[in-house]
Amino acid sequence: MQNRFRVQHGWLLLALWVGCSADLHMPVADPRVSPDAYVESLVARARQKDLAHSVQWLRLGHYREGLLGQGFLGDSYTSQADGPGFFLSARGKVDPQAELDATIRALFLPVRGNQPRTAHETEQDAHALCKFPARFMYLSQALQIDARRLPVSDCPAFEHFYQDLNPQSVTLVFSSYYLNSPASAFGHTFLRINKAGTLAIGKKRELLDYGIDFSADVDSYNAVIYAFKGLTGMFPGTFKQVPYFYKVRQYNDTESRDLWEYELALTPQQITLLVAHLWELGHTYFDYYYLSENCSYHILSLVEVVTPERQLTTHLTSPVLPTDTVKALVASQGLVHSVHYRPSLRTQFLARVKGMSDDELDLIDKLLYDSDTPLPAALPIERRIAVLDAAADLVDVRYGEALVMKTDSDAAKHKQRLLERRAEILQPSAALEVPTPRDKAPEQGHGSHRLGAGPAMAHGMVGASLDLRINLHDLADPAGGYPELNAIEFLHTRLQLWPDGKLQVDDLGLFRVTSLTVQTRFDRKLSWKFDSGATTLDDRACTRCFAAHLGGGVGMTFAPFGDWFAFFITTDADAFYAPKLTGIGDSGMRLGVGPAGGVRLRVAPTLIVLGTGQYIFLPWQVPKGVYRADAIVRWEYLTNLALSVEARALPNGYEGQLMSFVYF
Repeated sequence: MQNRFRVQHGWLLLALWVGCSADLHMPVADPRVSPDAYVESLVARARQKDLAHSVQWLRLGHYREGLLGQGFLGDSYTSQADGPGFFLSARGKVDPQAELDATIRALFLPVRGNQPRTAHETEQDAHALCKFPARFMYLSQALQIDARRLPVSDCPAFEHFYQDLNPQSVTLVFSSYYLNSPASAFGHTFLRINKAGTLAIGKKRELLDYGIDFSADVDSYNAVIYAFKGLTGMFPGTFKQVPYFYKVRQYNDTESRDLWEYELALTPQQITLLVAHLWELGHTYFDYYYLSENCSYHILSLVEVVTPERQLTTHLTSPVLPTDTVKALVASQGLVHSVHYRPSLRTQFLARVKGMSDDELDLIDKLLYDSDTPLPAALPIERRIAVLDAAADLVDVRYGEALVMKTDSDAAKHKQRLLERRAEILQPSAALEVPTPRDKAPEQGHGSHRLGAGPAMAHGMVGASLDLRINLHDLADPAGGYPELNAIEFLHTRLQLWPDGKLQVDDLGLFRVTSLTVQTRFDRKLSWKFDSGATTLDDRACTRCFAAHLGGGVGMTFAPFGDWFAFFITTDADAFYAPKLTGIGDSGMRLGVGPAGGVRLRVAPTLIVLGTGQYIFLPWQVPKGVYRADAIVRWEYLTNLALSVEARALPNGYEGQLMSFVYF
């Protein structure tokens, strides 16, 4: 039955899958109506129904209404798709009506004369009906198109694509923050198309699925060029089909990033439409904007295409973060079917070694460097298994990239030997139980934007402070939903108004990152921080001077009792510039280096105490050195509402502020 329909009316079968026109209700073709007259009747009917401005059509074309609304200078719509191959009308990018008319007419054009994109495609694959199956599905349902009049019955390339994905369900995956890569510093989101009919089960089955990623096609890794192009939309962004096991290997293993998987409650018809629209998007690209039209936005807009009854991107504001995507899905009632946590290899390793004796930890340490290290004869079999399993995981954690890139590397041979020794013990490993940290799920985090206000005191004066941060999180913010010892801030501004009417910019942070990696027996990575922007100096060389600042530091972090209590020390280097500043050679440039450190105490998930200090040596400058010490107590008393008591000591005196913050 299905094969017969595939040969005779392949697109009719596809329409049936998405609940479009059914064979039993299909209008019978009237031979007295010419093909051209029939097509024009469809165009007229679509105009009568105003399909060009229906939610479904606008989303299929990725149209967004202009700032001045509909009706100004035409329809005031612009598609966010930028590749010309996505449009059948010369005005298709800015005129949804013209694109709709052109699509209906193109569906009935002869096959002959189409230009295939690749050597593997046929003239039939290049036909509009084969290039835009999702559009056809929608129009077939809305207009009750007579499929027997269509010139195309099969699209081999699309059918191969669909069968390769073999979709059963769709999952959105959030990959946690990765501060070592600017493109992933705020996390990353992508879709997983879950295959039907696989014989594998559980986590192993998922590795056979496909990931659907939206990312920039980068042509430069120069930091300055990358930042400029990424902020100004000069990279093309495209959807990519990637085996899920590759994404797991990259994020979960190599980069030690936990994955949160949100299975979406989509119907079979919606899933088919999503895959069909993915095929359509393969004909275009989107100008990639790091702060707005990024992976988070376009993955969410893809889900929005197949759920026209939902508003998912409407309330997003720039910058759009991966956590915003997750929160929008979770907030849309009934869209998320279930949530699963996939711990990173590092997280799994820490779970394996938790509770092990010092002797067992010593063995793991030795096995990391010598896979033939003998195990004590008195060591029970269960403990031998545990030690060898942990050692194999540690090799993965330490040499993950080498294992992926070079299968014949020393690391690969080392791991292979450990696996061989493990295989010699003919007994299965105990199931590894890694508790799901529900409080660290991204949707549990405070809002990515922050606004604050409160009284301020400095030099005996009492004024007012206004605080605005575009994104995202600092070490004193509520800990839920965020990495415990990482901070990343983008565009943080604090203004102060004093009784004399003077408005001062106390602090302006363009981009600030703090990555505190706890020193452990098996992890000796350095902690680091970076700060760019401007701040107010208050010392002998400059009283209340607002100076440009660029600085950073490296050091070590210790958490002897757990992440709830940590202290860190770093060596910092800083550069400041202000016209009134007395710096090197009486110039406005100040250069310094010195020690810094801090203590962070999480009294409760909503109560954080943070103290930091820094001393900067200023060789060949006046003064010889300066210091700064800060103390913060911040309490989130209601969801997304917090009080913050802040104090600061500078060479010229003390400052204090009582801030009330709202996160949104």
